[in-house]
Amino acid sequence: MKYIMIEHPMYELDTPILFDNVLAHRRVKETMDCGVVSAGFVKIDWKEKTVFCYGRSESLNIASRGAEDSQIVAAVLGLV
Repeated sequence: MKYIMIEHPMYELDTPILFDNVLAHRRVKETMDCGVVSAGFVKIDWKEKTVFCYGRSESLNIASRGAEDSQIVAAVLGLV
């Protein structure tokens, strides 16, 4: 699964957008009118309640922030 972390215009916290690997990061970003602060891939283990964000988006030329992004995604999914 892929993700981009956006600067949501109405919230002070960054907001993750998760999507299938078949979509390009750039294509998803083009559908939104906001800035991207990080992007990459995400692994979610629902049984263990863990999230691991890693890698980078080649199409956006931006990297994951690792643990910081993992914590935000886990919180949004209610895993913490």
